[in-house]
Amino acid sequence: MQIVPPTSTETKQRMRVFVIPVVALSVLGIAALLIATRASIQKSATKAVEKIHKSIFVSTVKPIDGAVTPTAASNPQSPQKNLGYLVVLKDKPAVVREKELSLQSTPVATEKNILKDYRSQLNRTQVLAQQDFNAILKSEIPPSQYLATYSNVVNGFALNVTKAQAEKIKQSQYVSAVVPNYTVSALLSDTMPAGTDESGGGPDAGTTLTGKGTTIAIIDTGVDYTHPDLGSCPSPYKSATCSKVVSGYNFVTCNQYDMNTGDCVSPQLENGDPMDDYGHGTHVAGIAAGIGVSNGVAPDAKLLVYKVLNSQGIGWNSWIISGIERAVDPNNDGDFSDHADVLSMSLGGVPNVPGPDVMADAVNAAVDEGVVAVIAAGNGYDYKKIG
Repeated sequence: MQIVPPTSTETKQRMRVFVIPVVALSVLGIAALLIATRASIQKSATKAVEKIHKSIFVSTVKPIDGAVTPTAASNPQSPQKNLGYLVVLKDKPAVVREKELSLQSTPVATEKNILKDYRSQLNRTQVLAQQDFNAILKSEIPPSQYLATYSNVVNGFALNVTKAQAEKIKQSQYVSAVVPNYTVSALLSDTMPAGTDESGGGPDAGTTLTGKGTTIAIIDTGVDYTHPDLGSCPSPYKSATCSKVVSGYNFVTCNQYDMNTGDCVSPQLENGDPMDDYGHGTHVAGIAAGIGVSNGVAPDAKLLVYKVLNSQGIGWNSWIISGIERAVDPNNDGDFSDHADVLSMSLGGVPNVPGPDVMADAVNAAVDEGVVAVIAAGNGYDYKKIG
């Protein structure tokens, strides 16, 4: 993933997430980001980053007793570089359109009606785009090759097509960009000391906060929601029976790859159970919001868990974007008012790739909706880019 920190007017406009340019978990920034109220959350970010720089290399914390803790010595990598392509359409995604309406001081009722009509327009255009793809390729793309469809933070599709087919799809009148759907993997290293922190400023300055009233979206390998520090929720997962993990989904469609051939040896369907079978997401969730012998930095925060990395800690940009799509609309009803307060993405992808960065656009759209994005950086020793 290639989001360049702001060094020019163009990149300042493009990049709006908090970058942690050290060997770190994305969740580290949550120390001040979540424990603040919405009014002071932005001001707390600077303090969080400063504290991370001071503490990152001197403490390794495992706040969840018994949690599987992968090492950072060798981050998992799929033998495949990409799984098809991300096809971005020209119309703006729904979140961007809603932001435009809010800046115009559109009345709430009117805004909802306009956004509802706009969503219908996006759906119609997506159907027309699919028909256009078939016409260009002179054959129908099977539904199974549509890996995902997006409309919240990205408008488009993840398509499992060949490079030659992708080049032809670029010719469609509906398409603005076609880029490879690259592999992504979990990242993990040292962390800052666990526990609550003080607000960095604003109305809560000097007070100890615990994240009460906030939600963290963990976009990762899932979470072991049966763990006593994370709610002791029954399995299989049901949101109605879990007080800590209040919503979740599993976007992984291949739980294991043959690391020599790249073939999927354990296919599965998307489902509503975000159980962690790798350990990384559970570790991240514990640092963020665990309650136990060693509390997380925001123990009273609720969790939204989106499993986008498989049992090997491997995923694809398409799965990650699906997680971000759901984080801005947890109940999938088209209303973004229940979006996550903070987005944790402790993962990284293929560096220095050409073309538009669809992942960055998705994150930026979520930020425009009011989500604070905290993303790992520096794990690949490239301190200029996220991942």
